[in-house]
Amino acid sequence: MLEKFFSFGKAREKQSDDTTGKYRTITEEEYQRYVFEDELFKIIVETEAALHNIEDPVEIAVGVMKAACKFYGADWCGILIADLRSELWRPEMWYDVEAGPMKETLFHEFELTDEYVTWAEHLVSQKPMIVPDTEAIRDTNPKEYEAYQRLKTRAVIGVPFGQHPLGYMVVETRSAISPSRNPCSWPASWP
Repeated sequence: MLEKFFSFGKAREKQSDDTTGKYRTITEEEYQRYVFEDELFKIIVETEAALHNIEDPVEIAVGVMKAACKFYGADWCGILIADLRSELWRPEMWYDVEAGPMKETLFHEFELTDEYVTWAEHLVSQKPMIVPDTEAIRDTNPKEYEAYQRLKTRAVIGVPFGQHPLGYMVVETRSAISPSRNPCSWPASWP
């Protein structure tokens, strides 16, 4: 018992061999997380610097949507407003990488929520929605799959916003989401 007491505070022996010299060896998982966080930090700083003196809320929103497209390698980002009582979505504002902000979009002026069941479920539960590959829902949700085909979308990330919630910020891409950008492929230990 006294041995434990008197040894408290003394240097401990190396408990693992994950260090070499002055550097700690990290796992591939840790490295991927570091790369993700570093790139996210850079895009946030770059976006803030570009929008710092802008006062127009639409211009700020478009700047944020551009940044989201850049970060995710997406083709389109937009704000969709939901009215679940009327069972409708409508695109409020958007940015298309090829066409620019608020140009023609493949979304209809109003979309029916029954064509986007996954979206409606996640909106009600106020949880982010990720469809890493729309081919995966071809058989389980054919209406939603058809809508993705019309929108020429292969992968979707949607984040609910607002108190009730009000709608989604959606990022769409015509190719699969890179695993380093896809929250579904992150290890469970990540936040």
